[in-house]
Amino acid sequence: MDAGALRVVADDLTGACDIAAALLPWPGGILVEAYATRVAPPGHALRVRNTQSRTLPEAGARTAVERAVGTVGRDAIVLKKIDTALRGHLGAELDAAVAAAGAAEAFVLPAIPRVGRTTVGGVQRIDGVPVHETTFARDPLHPIRDSSVAAHLTRGCGRRVASLSLADVRSERGLGPAVDRGRGAGCSLFVCDAESDDDLERAVGALLARPRPLVVVGSLGLGVALRRRLGVPAGEPQRETRRGGGTGRLVVVGSTHPMARQQARVVAGDRAVLEVDDATHADEIAVRAEAALRGGGTVVLATPAVVAAGAARGLLEAMARTAAACLRRHVPAVLALVGGETAFGVLQAAEQPWIRIEATPAPLVVAGTLLGGTLDGVLLVTKGGSSGAPDTLRCVLGT
Repeated sequence: MDAGALRVVADDLTGACDIAAALLPWPGGILVEAYATRVAPPGHALRVRNTQSRTLPEAGARTAVERAVGTVGRDAIVLKKIDTALRGHLGAELDAAVAAAGAAEAFVLPAIPRVGRTTVGGVQRIDGVPVHETTFARDPLHPIRDSSVAAHLTRGCGRRVASLSLADVRSERGLGPAVDRGRGAGCSLFVCDAESDDDLERAVGALLARPRPLVVVGSLGLGVALRRRLGVPAGEPQRETRRGGGTGRLVVVGSTHPMARQQARVVAGDRAVLEVDDATHADEIAVRAEAALRGGGTVVLATPAVVAAGAARGLLEAMARTAAACLRRHVPAVLALVGGETAFGVLQAAEQPWIRIEATPAPLVVAGTLLGGTLDGVLLVTKGGSSGAPDTLRCVLGT
């Protein structure tokens, strides 16, 4: 498939890296645009655009998606990455994507069965538990109060929503009859159940026969299924990456999710986690970090154990400024960023918009290379705050 016929847009940076990795291998490779920039690396890579719109006001999220989708061709497929925990302005962003693409309908498949995230009866579940009954109910920026995918889609969107059940997805007749019934009832958005990778592949196979432009919405489970069904050739083997000459590993954990905090403690080992509660001590922390990184060590920056209500956004800004101060003093061999807002803030502060996506060393963990700027050639590892086990970062980084 021509890279120009596929438009990929994500609502946060770790999600952008996740969906990019799900599409590997891709002819010409895949680049993630961490934030909007006019300067693009040469080549013909597929580009994944990050709108960082999950925590924007609804109107801002809508505008960001419209700009990222832009003008697409009549045969285009728009792949819109969303959060599988349903955080963000799903309805407004999907409405904007459909309008920008000029599509007649859109299909939402948020399941990632291989990591226990499924959609059954239109309800989003994590390891069988409705998402609003998990720790996402206490998310400091976007607490989840409802596990119905359709309920999230109808907010900020005037389009009618229909659900496609597991029976519809698994029907020998395909999804066509169920979609036709929904269209007859005035629906243009469809939520597809899936509790296995086979469900996703069956659904995607049926959807690719629908009229274009086609808008499909989901996460890396959808990305993997889409790539397989498109039959994209692998292309030339990827050339060995030229690494920068830095030393040490800088790990920045801005997510307040309990799993992210456990991972920070485990990867730090017997070294202290450097807590960042404001930007006042950024230079002092950077001096401490420089000494450890020059010796080839691992430095872990993390948010405090207790975060006051309403303080999350300020902490993220402080973390970005502190990490940028560390990166100005010393270029590490590896930069690991946990949490989408954290990853975005750090790379924007460091003026590093481009990432070449290369591998998935663990589920929901992505490895790539920063391109250009002072961090050119640095190995970047990104991970969402909620995913993985306590030792995931330690195993990936080899600490």
